[in-house]
Amino acid sequence: MSEDTIHEAWRRINNLPPQNELEQRTLQTARLCCARIGEIISLKTPMDKTAHPTGANLTVEIKTYQPNLRNKQELSAWIDTKLHTEYHMPNLERIMKVKEDFAVFRVTTEKRLIEKQEGNYKHGWIRECARPLNPKYDSTTQNVVDYILKRQNKGEPIFPVNRFHMYTFTKELFKGLSYTIEPYLKAKRTATGEYQRSQTELNRYGKPKLQMELVMEHEKDASDHFIRHIARQELEDHNGFTTKEADAFGGWTQTEGANVQGQRYVKMPWSNYAPRLLIAEAT
Repeated sequence: MSEDTIHEAWRRINNLPPQNELEQRTLQTARLCCARIGEIISLKTPMDKTAHPTGANLTVEIKTYQPNLRNKQELSAWIDTKLHTEYHMPNLERIMKVKEDFAVFRVTTEKRLIEKQEGNYKHGWIRECARPLNPKYDSTTQNVVDYILKRQNKGEPIFPVNRFHMYTFTKELFKGLSYTIEPYLKAKRTATGEYQRSQTELNRYGKPKLQMELVMEHEKDASDHFIRHIARQELEDHNGFTTKEADAFGGWTQTEGANVQGQRYVKMPWSNYAPRLLIAEAT
């Protein structure tokens, strides 16, 4: 999507009035974590038949980043970042002096469900999404962190809002904006929302394979999930994230070869991609 579309979306979010602070901080947090809205919100409604929000588990803490150039992935990120922004190889002596505070969000990946227990789902995959606190890198991070910590320290729900509210709110907020959905495979579901599985084929774990269907490329009106897509585009275009780094940051699956049943989540330390986030915010 175009940069104009992205800038317009953030302009509308950042200009929301004080009475919409809950919605504003919800969307800003979703952007910082490149998250599904269900990974931020904490309330579930009777209409959420197949959705299982995990936002009640969301936490944030402040950690100090100092480079470890013995880490090949981290060193590679530093080299890429300097070439990307300053068009020269990095000065390693200067890099070793870097010391930056990061907000580290612990996000429970919504689609990674381990098992169903008495009607409730046990969630398994927790990823860490880090963002520098210095406003020259992102002007919203500190405000979002202050908002979350104020409630987190009191043991209060951070984003006590449900998916349907955020969907209807963003449909109105983003009216006139749209984005392209690339072709993708999704698991078929029954009328009751359960996954459809093969009667004859087993996956590598000995369980019936999921039945998949191809969703063709199409244009979609912007709503809450729009945030996740533009956040990823920013990470890749502005910060130079690799596909694997973006997948790990946002909790996307990677497919092993052509085997759809081999889909897996990518995990990596946030320090691996931290150098890519130390790029001044686009204006």
